[in-house]
Amino acid sequence: MDAGQNVTLTCEIIGYPVKPYVEWKIGGEIPERLTNSSEFLVLFYNTSLTKFTSTLTIRSASKKHNGEFICDASHFNLMEGVKVVVRSKF
Repeated sequence: MDAGQNVTLTCEIIGYPVKPYVEWKIGGEIPERLTNSSEFLVLFYNTSLTKFTSTLTIRSASKKHNGEFICDASHFNLMEGVKVVVRSKF
């Protein structure tokens, strides 16, 4: 990523008949839940009857945003997590 640019991470989920629950976290020993703020924008929307997308936008990314970002999705009793590592070019 380049300094000062927005970076968007995408997580696609399949769930039916109930929409899944999605939570974005930033890694670490105890992952911290991310919510909408001046630093992050979290969106969740359905793209079809069974497919859903969640995005995490890091606004004005900087070196401090290097690290693991986790998309945790759960549907009924099933839970899946995806980790994405973000590294800056500076």
